[in-house]
Amino acid sequence: MKNSSGCSGSGQRNRGPLVPHLPAFECLLRTRGYALKTTRQKVRLVRDFSAWLSRRGTNIEDITLEQAGDYLRYRARYRRPRSDDVASLKQLLELLREEGIVAQRRVCKQSIPLDRLLYRYASYLREERAVAPDTVVNYSRVACSFLKQKFGEGRTNLSALRPTDVLKFVQHQVARGSRKTAQLACTALRSFLQYARYRGAIAVDLAGGVPGVANWSMPSIPRSIAPDHLRRVLASCNRRSAVGSRDYAIFAVARPTGVASRCNHLA
Repeated sequence: MKNSSGCSGSGQRNRGPLVPHLPAFECLLRTRGYALKTTRQKVRLVRDFSAWLSRRGTNIEDITLEQAGDYLRYRARYRRPRSDDVASLKQLLELLREEGIVAQRRVCKQSIPLDRLLYRYASYLREERAVAPDTVVNYSRVACSFLKQKFGEGRTNLSALRPTDVLKFVQHQVARGSRKTAQLACTALRSFLQYARYRGAIAVDLAGGVPGVANWSMPSIPRSIAPDHLRRVLASCNRRSAVGSRDYAIFAVARPTGVASRCNHLA
């Protein structure tokens, strides 16, 4: 008997073809780094889906993505849908296919409007990752720039993304702004690419291919010191102290070899 939320009663919720696979599904979610609250919500969704399949007399090997969609539409009449409900059932089917329980199916990756994709990504950051509002805005802006650079203003097809697209975007960010800005862009890009893989939109771990951005304070070590500067440095060394004597000795040794090799003779 279903309750007002569209879920099965406590007894029926533990029935159905998916119940034996709930521990494996929960383990999958934990290895992917989901928070405990999110993991419980996803497991609860699958448990209710299992009870729904049991009432319909559906065997586990006959489960399809279309049936998952039918269940979510049924569930939406009683409970407000979550932004990741579709992704959760896709993850379940992915697990069942990997275990050979459900036949492998070739899914056609269709393009979707850019604004819809960014809305889903922002919802994911807010609801599942509890990301701060300002960070959600910044990450979404970077994702938008990345996708526009690849696909323009039209529809997007994430399965068409390649490692070269990632490198080109990072190079563009480094060329147009500061290193700190480029580093933040790389962090945001990794987040978006991890989300895209989690949704099943890309099969390759593109997030792992986002390069790091160096943060050196100086582009290179000075090759030489002007003679006048070296005179001032030597004059500033207090040779009456141990530290001053040490510093003077270091610079005196450096004069004919490295740092001061181009300097004139100092009286």
